[in-house]
Formats: sequence, structure tokens, C-alpha cells
Amino acid sequence: LMIRRPQRSTQGVSSAASDVYKRQYRGLYLKEYQSSERSTYFSEALSHELVIDLHNHISETAAILNSELKTSLAHYPDLYLIEDTESFDKVRKFLNIDSGGFQPAGFFISACNPTRVAIDRCYGGIYADLSTGDYSWQLRMVSHEYTHSFINKTLNERWEILAIWLNEGLAQWIENKVVPHDGGYSARLAAEDDNLFPLSSLERVQDWNRRSGEDVNLQYSQAQMAVTYFIEEFGGPKLLELITDSARSGSVDFSMRALIGIGYQEFENNLVDWLKSN
Repeated sequence: LMIRRPQRSTQGVSSAASDVYKRQYRGLYLKEYQSSERSTYFSEALSHELVIDLHNHISETAAILNSELKTSLAHYPDLYLIEDTESFDKVRKFLNIDSGGFQPAGFFISACNPTRVAIDRCYGGIYADLSTGDYSWQLRMVSHEYTHSFINKTLNERWEILAIWLNEGLAQWIENKVVPHDGGYSARLAAEDDNLFPLSSLERVQDWNRRSGEDVNLQYSQAQMAVTYFIEEFGGPKLLELITDSARSGSVDFSMRALIGIGYQEFENNLVDWLKSN
């Protein structure tokens, strides 16, 4: 994917242009840009060029996933672009989003049917704090969170039943399709030292969120490389089958055996060999 580099403006959308945007409240007032039957909500200080660019990036990421996985999911959630962490936190508080003990740069929430009690929790979409990195990081972040949303939609809004390494691994993989930046250094180093996590220990979100320090980097790197290896060895469509089938069966090991003829242990042994030799 060719990365466009829009001209950044230190000014927000011009006053003349901003008159055409609606204002929506999400803990603070955001402008609304509409195109292709979906919306991007954004802080007024952000440049028009960047807003349009990241809005279009959702469609580009969707095209990559549909092409690689050989599917045709038409999923284009709304996008929220927040200028700084303080504003981002106001949005998180309004949506009642639990941080999980750390401050992520972005997250997604699925849409729901508003009720009188939970009306402020139903603004589904992808939320990004744009103060946390440069343009390439912003592309990666939007693609990463879109992939989580894509998986959630694929699984009929039940992302939490999927092994977390498959979920995070595909999101990390798409980041590297959009902006090649990480060849799985942490996972390769751990493979050389025989210090990789058992994949079965990377299935539960509770265990994933409990880790800290270098273990966090390693689990993301290992998930990325496990998905990368799976796609290279068995193909993207087979990965999509593994995602959907393991969510139904409740066992990645069972689904692997059914789909590719080997279980966790043999797959992990092959993954280690691949990491050491590539």
C-alpha cells in the first residue's frame, strides 16, 4: 500500500469550510465529515487533509483484508480522530470505556441499540488519539483498530470469544502491510532463546492484559509472527476459517487439526523453526 503524506496544516479546518460540518457531542464537541455513507468525527484543530486521508484509509484497510482473506465483508465503521490525550480521555469517560490499566492510543467499540440508561455508550466506531505518534503511526493505529472491528463483525459482534493471539496477531499483521516496520524482532530473539510463550497462554484476554514490561512486547510480536507464518504457510482464507471455526468450537487446537491437519504443538514447533531460519 502506498502511503500518502498529506500536507499538514498547523491550522484546523478553515472557518469557511468548517461551517459545512455538523457538531456532535462525545464528551466534547467534534466536527462531522461525511463521505461514502459514513462519518468521521474530529477535533476542530485537525487539518482537513488529514481527516479525509484517515477517513479513506478505513476503506483501504478493508480492501486489503478482504483481498488477503478472500472475503467480501462490507464493514465501514465511523472514525473518531481526537487531537490530544486530554480530549481523548474526555471521550473515553463519556463512553465509559475501561482503560484496562493502561492508556491505549486507540480502541474500537461496536454499535448498540441506545437505551435511556446507556445512550452514551452506543457510539460504535474507531477512536484514535492522534497526539501519540507520527503519520505512519496514525495509519497503523487506524488499520489495527479497524481490524479488531472487522473481526468483531465477522464473528457477529462476539470478538471476546476468539483467542486473543489471533485477534491481535491479525491486527499487528495488517499494520505491517500498511507500513512495513517490524519483522518480529522480539519473537525471533525469544525463539532463539527458547523463550516464546506457549500459544495456549496467549488465548485469554485476562492473561494478555495481566502481562507487563517486555512480556507485553513479546506477546504482540509473537502473535504477529504466528499469524504471519500461518498466512504464508496456509493462506489468508485458511486463517479466516481458523478464526471463525475456533470461535465456534472453543478450541484453536481442535480447529487447527481439522483445518490444516496439525495441532498446537506441531504448529508451534514449525513456527520456532521458521522464526530461526528467516
